[in-house]
Amino acid sequence: MLLEVVIAVAIILLLAAIVTPVILGGLDAARVDQAKNVFANLAAGLQAFDDHLGSNAGPPANRSEYPNNLTHLVNPVTTAQSNICGRAYDTGDVGEWNGPYLNQDVPTTGVKTGIGTINAATVLLSATMMAMRMPNVSWEDAVALNDVVDGDGNTVSGSPGGSVRFGAADVNGLVTLDYAVPIQSC
Repeated sequence: MLLEVVIAVAIILLLAAIVTPVILGGLDAARVDQAKNVFANLAAGLQAFDDHLGSNAGPPANRSEYPNNLTHLVNPVTTAQSNICGRAYDTGDVGEWNGPYLNQDVPTTGVKTGIGTINAATVLLSATMMAMRMPNVSWEDAVALNDVVDGDGNTVSGSPGGSVRFGAADVNGLVTLDYAVPIQSC
């Protein structure tokens, strides 16, 4: 009787040891996929925003109108606000806003994903590249997101539609992750 109980417990522990990593791995993959989908949704909203506002004073290729704050994707812009390039929106821009460009609200605290929170503000990386920034992401999650989005194992370059970029982890194993999106020149 005691031997049967010990054998049953051993079998249960063995099964738990086999099944637990599979379940946790699936949860990790789901968190990374959620982050990928949120970034893709925001990038599509940014492009739609630029398509509307970037064309009122010449073709979009000549004038970028990406917002400096993701809240501009869900709330109409005003002449007191400016774009990612630092130019104040004019009355033409205000009239061209045809949003919301997202199907979700963007809280001032940022957009939550499975692996962290994207800052509500966008960041100008260069004259032709902007990013949505997510601080305090575990290095493992950043690598997993990079593999899913870029598939290149490289943290510096990626696809033309957007790429994951991050540097070395800090002492706590955290990185600041940028989802970089190409833009027309400021």
